[in-house]
Amino acid sequence: GNSGNKKNLKLNGLIIAGDFNCELQSSACSTYLRIGRLGKKGGLGGVHGPSAMVMPPKILESEEAAEVLNPIIEFGHTIDDTCLMANSDNDNNSNNKHNYEDPHPFRRNSMVSAYPPQLGQNNPKQHFTYCANPYRPVAGLDQIWYSGYSLTRIALRKMFVTSQCKQRILQNGLPLAPNYPSDHLPIGAVFYWNGPYNTTTAKQEQRCHYRRELMIDKIEPKVSQKPKSPIMAYAELDMLLVTCPYDNDEQRIELESIINFNIGNLIPTNPREKPSKEQLQELAALRKRKTDLILNASESARIVLQRILKLKKNVAAY
Repeated sequence: GNSGNKKNLKLNGLIIAGDFNCELQSSACSTYLRIGRLGKKGGLGGVHGPSAMVMPPKILESEEAAEVLNPIIEFGHTIDDTCLMANSDNDNNSNNKHNYEDPHPFRRNSMVSAYPPQLGQNNPKQHFTYCANPYRPVAGLDQIWYSGYSLTRIALRKMFVTSQCKQRILQNGLPLAPNYPSDHLPIGAVFYWNGPYNTTTAKQEQRCHYRRELMIDKIEPKVSQKPKSPIMAYAELDMLLVTCPYDNDEQRIELESIINFNIGNLIPTNPREKPSKEQLQELAALRKRKTDLILNASESARIVLQRILKLKKNVAAY
């Protein structure tokens, strides 16, 4: 009855499946899906294990919770907390130091992995979904995540028909004709709806009469704030244009031509309108000119030229 009105539709279950290109047992992606947040200032980070964690928002926001958690390990290496920043410009801008990824809106629904994280952890040859090279399988790249609050995983797709089939894949790698056209193996799972019953013996027909509605947090979009004043940036830009140790006059003329280029003519005034093919070509040509300018400059000039282009980008927002 509500098919014509998407606003009235209720979401009872969520399943995310695909090639995640990261380890299941320990990665930033797994932590983000399971916990819902990343980074110390983001609330939580670095929780590993087969069980999901559902915490009240007040605990998620506390720095005390973040301090007792281990750092995230990915492919055997610790992920530095600064690597979890979103939109970092790598220039130590104080406005971006705590700009972490937003929490995902399904974090209160016990997002869990259908595959136990420990599968293949000690020996990838026992369980793997990717094997592009012979005898070099990787465990856990292909994953299935689901809302444990509303769903229960009751079965997993068998990865190999026989042990001989698995051995043949290990010997030859993937793809392998005729049954494996990809370097990844297919994955799958079967789920039941969670109902108001405490036992798993209840008939599925009865359980389907009751479906839990997911708890979806409203995520407010972040509004990026501009610096209070561009005056200092303009002043530094003017100074560097004069004092830059240019390698030659051609380099100076090219820089002035780039920074005086009116890029506004290449950006549609309507945000819903896409740039034309010609505009995209001109933007690509401008980026190439900047790259060539930096690559062909001496070390002393390159540092100043990079700073000039950075300042020009900052002041262009005004």
